[in-house]
Amino acid sequence: EDYNVGLQIGGAPAFSMTGCYFEKGATIPLGADFDVLSTFEESPVFEGGIIFNGNHHADPYPLANGFIDAALYGVLPDGADHAAELQHALDDAAANNVRTVLLPAGTIVIASPVLYPGEVTLMGQGSQATVLNFTGVGTCLAQSTPGVRVFNCRFIGFQITIGAGDIGIHLNDVSLARLEDVVVIGPGIGVGNGTGFRISSVINGGAVYNAFYHCRALSVENGFDIQPLGSNDTHIFDSRATACTRGVYVLDSNHVVIDACA
Repeated sequence: EDYNVGLQIGGAPAFSMTGCYFEKGATIPLGADFDVLSTFEESPVFEGGIIFNGNHHADPYPLANGFIDAALYGVLPDGADHAAELQHALDDAAANNVRTVLLPAGTIVIASPVLYPGEVTLMGQGSQATVLNFTGVGTCLAQSTPGVRVFNCRFIGFQITIGAGDIGIHLNDVSLARLEDVVVIGPGIGVGNGTGFRISSVINGGAVYNAFYHCRALSVENGFDIQPLGSNDTHIFDSRATACTRGVYVLDSNHVVIDACA
């Protein structure tokens, strides 16, 4: 297979390889930092635990300043609560300008809300492989500075299970977010049974240009919940809301694009 790969060592591009041949499952060693500059259609394995699950993404996801392996922080599928460890990993990413936090495969218990920063990607091993089992109350993943606009949050390749009245992911005062292959599963259809994805802002125009690709909400009251004050220009592509009271609920928002959804 041909791949375009770039390596970044010590903060500056060291060299690049274009049209290189990698066997499926080949191991690519890491330097101090590693920057993937293009999309893989197969599944090379990177030392440190990055596994691309074979999906062809619409654009590349650069690990621009290295990555944080959440498993090394203790975020493990062992049945114990790891909300604090995941919060620590995300906080360290923001503090050190690291763009990506990687989740391991398996079911990870999250017993309290976790706050994500701007400019960071939370990446699992695929929505059928990595599960965040939210056993707390409220929102599993919410923005860390509500009332202050942040940008470029990304969520890729994991599933969240929630209880009645909970929210899977809340894009509160977030713009230019992208979610791909993220699934939220609730307790069942009916009023009060939670929300898969919510977008809202207390800032006029504070939550715009957010996009969902190949995402799914299942067994919740509202699958995709788009609320005022400034939640405009939301794009939902090739996504589904299954067994929901309302699949897409739009309140006082404009330019919501829904394409190839079921």
